[in-house]
Amino acid sequence: GDFCARMESTLDDEIVERHSHSQSFAKSSCSVSSSLVSPVKPRHHYIRSYSQYTLLGHANRVKCVALAPSERYYVSCAYEDMAVSMHDVYSGKEMTSFFGHEDTVIGASFSLDSKMVATTSRDNSMILWDAVTGRQLFIFDHDKVVICCSF
Repeated sequence: GDFCARMESTLDDEIVERHSHSQSFAKSSCSVSSSLVSPVKPRHHYIRSYSQYTLLGHANRVKCVALAPSERYYVSCAYEDMAVSMHDVYSGKEMTSFFGHEDTVIGASFSLDSKMVATTSRDNSMILWDAVTGRQLFIFDHDKVVICCSF
């Protein structure tokens, strides 16, 4: 079926107009008039051919999921995992696992070309991986827990 996402947004012109009205109004009075602030109008965007699948594989609740920009693979880890698994989106088959963290994995991200994966952990490190071979490319050590990463 189709998926409808309700998104609230305003046009740039409305923002500029509201800002200029509020600046001139603020000079003449201390109170804000509700007539100057127009309500945000919701817009609906439809995602066609939306499908939902249940993929099995983790013993605990899933904490981290990252989808490759190619939309062919995803990586995920569960609550206390010290490794991340990469799966094929269409078959659900595990392609490889990334072992190397000494404590719980917190986050993961794919590079824009889907050739590398970065993972962060409570062990105060971020590891850069080759997504094809599963091999560690580089370990970035930090003074504190690394909670997120992005390319």
